[in-house]
Amino acid sequence: EAISGAGAKTVAIAGSVALALIDTTTEARIGSAATISGLNNVSDIVVTATGNTSSTAKAKPNDDGATAETVGIGASLALNRLNQQVSAIVDNNVLFVGTGRNLNVVANANHIAATESTAGGGNTNGIAGSVALAIINNTTTAKVGTGGLVTLVGTGDIRANHNGSSATKADATVTGSNVGIGVGVGINDDHQDSSAILSRSLTLAGALNVLSTSSVTSSIETTSTAKGADPLSGGADQTTNTARNQTPNTGGTNTLPSGSSAMTSGNSSASSNSSSEGGGLGVAASLGLNSLNITNVARIDNSASVNAGTGAIVVRASQLVNESTKAVGTSVALSDSTKIGASAGLNFATINNLATVESGSIVRGGGITVEAITPAGQANAFTAWGAAAAGGTGGVGVAGSAAIELVNFTTLASAKSGSQLLSTGNLTVNANNTLNPQTLAVGAGFNASNNPVVGGSVAIRLLTTQTDAFIGSSADAASAMSVTARTTINPTVIDLPGPIPDLTATSVAVAGSASTGGVGVAGAVVINIDTINTSATINSGAAI
Repeated sequence: EAISGAGAKTVAIAGSVALALIDTTTEARIGSAATISGLNNVSDIVVTATGNTSSTAKAKPNDDGATAETVGIGASLALNRLNQQVSAIVDNNVLFVGTGRNLNVVANANHIAATESTAGGGNTNGIAGSVALAIINNTTTAKVGTGGLVTLVGTGDIRANHNGSSATKADATVTGSNVGIGVGVGINDDHQDSSAILSRSLTLAGALNVLSTSSVTSSIETTSTAKGADPLSGGADQTTNTARNQTPNTGGTNTLPSGSSAMTSGNSSASSNSSSEGGGLGVAASLGLNSLNITNVARIDNSASVNAGTGAIVVRASQLVNESTKAVGTSVALSDSTKIGASAGLNFATINNLATVESGSIVRGGGITVEAITPAGQANAFTAWGAAAAGGTGGVGVAGSAAIELVNFTTLASAKSGSQLLSTGNLTVNANNTLNPQTLAVGAGFNASNNPVVGGSVAIRLLTTQTDAFIGSSADAASAMSVTARTTINPTVIDLPGPIPDLTATSVAVAGSASTGGVGVAGAVVINIDTINTSATINSGAAI
């Protein structure tokens, strides 16, 4: 955690930087070519790895950040860079002498990351920049490698349990009677992988589970606020005159100082030709970008043969996702100033949830299930919000917002060509994916003057899903056999601001503008391009 603050007569600058750079490896392993002897029907083979981590990077100001009579500049950066691996592995060519009882190869991972950046600046000219960045690579693996036949009198459990959570917040709040600029940026670059893999042959007397369960939450909240001065504190003319006279004219190429200089020049020109002046500048920009990549795999590998007798065999990949990006930018000034509020919430996700029996594998059991699923009663949620507001008692008000989601989600349950599924009970191959997308863009401009006001919003969703279940080769069941695939998209109740009634929908764009005498312009656009592919098949050439 880093804290900064500064106060000065003329110029105050405060900066905070918090960095968390972490690499962790948690591993339980039986190494390649090792020999495990003395099993004698009563010994369990247990390989378990558990990794729990929590990382917090927080950069913030002390009280109001940087405050000065002329210029207050506050900047904060928080970075979480995490590489974390949890593995439970039986390597290739491990020799097991004798007959074991139970085989348990389990990897448990729970990773939490919190990244928070807050910046503030104020008085005459306030500038605040806040950046929160999370770069995450988490991997959880449970694997039994290749080798000779392993015989058990009990059960087998190859299991990966993966939980990843990343919460990123960026806030930039600025008060400036002449110039107020607040920029908040939050970015997640999030990679979460998990797998449970069986690559060697087993003979068991009981059940076999090959399970990979993944739950990932990745959220961003960004806010930026630019507030102007209250004219009741001495009058708008007096406030803007004081601001104009005290703002330094840098004449440099830096965007922010040159913007202040241009506004000051406009004030001088207006003052020389009339009894009134132009106002200050209030800009609030908020950006949240969430990039999420997930691969979750449960697999019986090529040429591994499994015989569980009357025991059930389950190969399951279970994936639950909650990705959320919310960006809010507000620029409101009770003075004769230009107000600009802009926000963009961007979600990008590529997700693969896969349960497979590979070619060459022969699987026998008293009931066989191969499935890639969303947990029962739950949904994969994707939320992108962009909300912007700009307005006040004078000057031009412009508010623009964008909410964009680009999601590619593949769910696959398969027995591939060249495999065999032989069940003395039921045989089920099932793929299902339940999604809850929500895209909301709100832009509101208002003005108690004769000046123009503009409000605009755009909500865009590009959603592609591929949900497939198939049997590609030979399958036989003494009882019921089913091959099913299902994709469900659920609309949800969106809590809209102000007097706007709540809606049950997946995408909403709202734009409004109001002025007591000037021109008001509002525009709202919703674009949804959904490509939903769902199939359940028994491939040609398969023997049933």
